[in-house]
Amino acid sequence: AKDKKVAPAVQAKAQQPQKQNQLVTAVQKKKEKETLKFESGSDEDEELTDEEMEDESDEGEVLPQNKAKAQQQQKQREATTNGSAKKEGLSHQSAKYKAIVAEEDRRRAERDKVTIFLRCEALQKMTEHEIKSLHPDTLSVRTNNKGYCWLLFASEPTAEKALAALSKKTAISGKELYVDRCGAKAQSKSEKIKKGKAAPERSIIPTELVISNFPPATTTEQLQVIFPTAKSVRIVTLTAKKNNFRRATRAAIDFGNEADAKKAFDKAAQIKVGGAPVDVSYGRV
Repeated sequence: AKDKKVAPAVQAKAQQPQKQNQLVTAVQKKKEKETLKFESGSDEDEELTDEEMEDESDEGEVLPQNKAKAQQQQKQREATTNGSAKKEGLSHQSAKYKAIVAEEDRRRAERDKVTIFLRCEALQKMTEHEIKSLHPDTLSVRTNNKGYCWLLFASEPTAEKALAALSKKTAISGKELYVDRCGAKAQSKSEKIKKGKAAPERSIIPTELVISNFPPATTTEQLQVIFPTAKSVRIVTLTAKKNNFRRATRAAIDFGNEADAKKAFDKAAQIKVGGAPVDVSYGRV
């Protein structure tokens, strides 16, 4: 009888190493999954909805700098976030929607051709100027705080030369350096996985453009000059919900009508802000 009472305790103790091994395995699988998720040679931005930009923003400005109008615009944005004034988006089946998405994809593909992806732990402690100096032909740098960065060049041949030169470097400050192309030519595992997945369809806001990858010092006044027909300009710093560490600064440009937004989008294919090429796309609901 005494042995029977002891047996469960002995059995539980014997199972502890097994449970610990299962826990370690689960943690390892989670890390591997995260590695695949972020080990991307693509500079493709996540398409956040207008509500996500509102929810995640911790900094914003509105033009014109009129307090009464700014307060009114703030109330309108809050109403949108709360669902009482939802913005209507273009139908996924409409020819206009398909044309916009096709042009956005074309621009993204062109950008990928002139972009080189770097991954190195040492990049986390480097300034933008230091990263840019890794290659003399670098036009601009995009980074996150996990040692990932993208170097943008003026042309595809220049990017290819930079790729060849940077590939000869195996480490930065003793930390392993990974160099890759972007988009269709990327060699990373996550890029291969992503190629087989269709991007989720989100309704387009036909009166709003989203600007990303502009210099941190950019102001709403500068963007208002570049987009003179805009009714309002909001600069927000956000955190993508699917990627908590990845922060980005974007601007939502509201034109109030489709015609002005379309004209601005068409002219913005090669636009630069502060001397750096930027990405311009339509807002999403």
